[in-house]
Amino acid sequence: MWKRGRGNNHVLIYLLYGLPIKNSRMSDSVSFISVKFIMKTLAIQIQLEILVQVILIQILNEFQLSVNDESDIVTCRHKIRTIATEIGFSNSGQSLVETVVSELAHNIITYAGKGQIILKHVEKDGKDGIIVIAKDEGPGIADIGLALKDGHSSGHGLGLGLPGIRDMMDEFQITSEVGKGTIVTAAKWTPGIVSPMRKIQNIIDFGNATSPFPMEPVSGDAFTVMLIHDRVLVAVVDGLGHGMKAAISSWRAILSLERNIGKSVIELINKTHRELLKIGGKVAMTVAYIDLSANVITWAGIGNVDGVIYRADQHASPYKEVLIQRHGVVGYKIPNPHVYSLPLNPQDTIIFSTDGIARLRNGLYLTSPTQEIADHILAEYGKDTDDALVLVIRYLGGPSRS
Repeated sequence: MWKRGRGNNHVLIYLLYGLPIKNSRMSDSVSFISVKFIMKTLAIQIQLEILVQVILIQILNEFQLSVNDESDIVTCRHKIRTIATEIGFSNSGQSLVETVVSELAHNIITYAGKGQIILKHVEKDGKDGIIVIAKDEGPGIADIGLALKDGHSSGHGLGLGLPGIRDMMDEFQITSEVGKGTIVTAAKWTPGIVSPMRKIQNIIDFGNATSPFPMEPVSGDAFTVMLIHDRVLVAVVDGLGHGMKAAISSWRAILSLERNIGKSVIELINKTHRELLKIGGKVAMTVAYIDLSANVITWAGIGNVDGVIYRADQHASPYKEVLIQRHGVVGYKIPNPHVYSLPLNPQDTIIFSTDGIARLRNGLYLTSPTQEIADHILAEYGKDTDDALVLVIRYLGGPSRS
């Protein structure tokens, strides 16, 4: 029995095995059905059972954007970030899908001259997600297998390539016919294993500010803040260099961290190191867990991502504590990561910054909202010679430690 979603929203029957069917009763939507045939041989007859397995995806909103020139890439970037923000993607998730859409739109212009980006806000199994469809009627791809090989790039795109898009998104599909065009479909879902951002905001308050290197479309710096059980994962990543190449490295690092959340900080750094070695990505990074039950921050850092704890008690000694990092480049050569820990008290403030932020001086108004602090630091200390990112966290949870 087919069921429609709320109002006039369409329903998508999502592919399990990818067998397409047509259903005239469901206008403007694509339907897929998966059928299992189980044959039972009896003494006098063969019984055929058809087990139909479907997963319904509700299409809550859809936007169709024409791509004809570089200005349309900006429009696509703005729209995907707006959708991602509204449905609760983390800051890192917003930037990730924005990077993917930038690459797809750029590829349309480069290879086909014009085409279309379709963005769908969807829901499946209680999770929100975004489906991105890039369509063109260009020359097509002769060898899809080669185009999807890790490390392959024509050199004409922004550098992410189809393998990067596939790895960044949760689901990916491509069809192409030489002389007729290409359709790329990719989906990204809000994380299922991680509690929503609103729960994080009851435990920590945070604000961030970032700016790319002048004239670059994206920043090579990235961060993630995620809650799992009684710990908050915090990571700040600085891609080597700037622009799209650095952004690809940093987002690959963020993806690795988010996929392996729950593992120790050393395991997270080592896994990210191995992932980046495969693609030639290079980053500096600091990875930390804030333990809510123990009121402790545990971290390890490789490279030039600074971290400083400012105590809520201005008479504390020490009032300011620097998070130690070790020299190295994740994705190139790293020392054995060393783990450090410090206690946290409610209202302590932790500030992470990449090397696009100058060394912070005394006199910060740390009682201000975290977003105001981040904006102030970027405005006063941001350099115009590099990407810059600052992440300000105020710890709210746990009893005070005496």
